[in-house]
Amino acid sequence: MVFELAASLGISVLEADLSVVDAENAEEAFITSTSFCLCPVRTYNGKQIGNGSVPGPITQSLTDAFCKLVNFDFVAQYVKTLDDG
Repeated sequence: MVFELAASLGISVLEADLSVVDAENAEEAFITSTSFCLCPVRTYNGKQIGNGSVPGPITQSLTDAFCKLVNFDFVAQYVKTLDDG
């Protein structure tokens, strides 16, 4: 799904195994899964990714596209759950 959303937004995707150096030098990172859709990553192996601001612009664009596709703001639901906790 994320690959399809990326293509629809004109974002290039490369599926590959990353090295530690690749991860540590990334400008931005996110994890995808069925349970939490897209989740921005701030650090890897104790080191800040990019400028440390999450979500980054690509993650935000993909998150917005997914929320629009499913007509549901999963980020707002998560934040509300934290606030209600």
